[in-house]
Amino acid sequence: MCPGLCAYPLAVPDYARGAVKPLKSPNGAVGVDAMISVIAHEMAELVNAWYASSDLADPVEIADFCIGKYGGGGSGYVREMRRDANGAVFNVYGIRRRLLIQWIWSYVADDCVGP
Repeated sequence: MCPGLCAYPLAVPDYARGAVKPLKSPNGAVGVDAMISVIAHEMAELVNAWYASSDLADPVEIADFCIGKYGGGGSGYVREMRRDANGAVFNVYGIRRRLLIQWIWSYVADDCVGP
């Protein structure tokens, strides 16, 4: 099941093939690029154990609330991602590498926000 789920949107699960095309990895290493996004997701939730839901019976961690959102303007990964000349998709410039990082919930913006 994982890498299609763990590396999404750089890989897609078998059941979605044909309906959804994976995005091109920013660095040509789908596993590493996906791992960086998952680590950033978990680190965002680590800080003070932030939750996006006020319902204590059903807490939603701030990164889980925005799962699958890598750019602004509606559901899913749309708009504000950049593409390089080869079609690779990213939304953050790192040191010697470009990254695709999932957005997280912001109480201030009352929406998912990204880099």
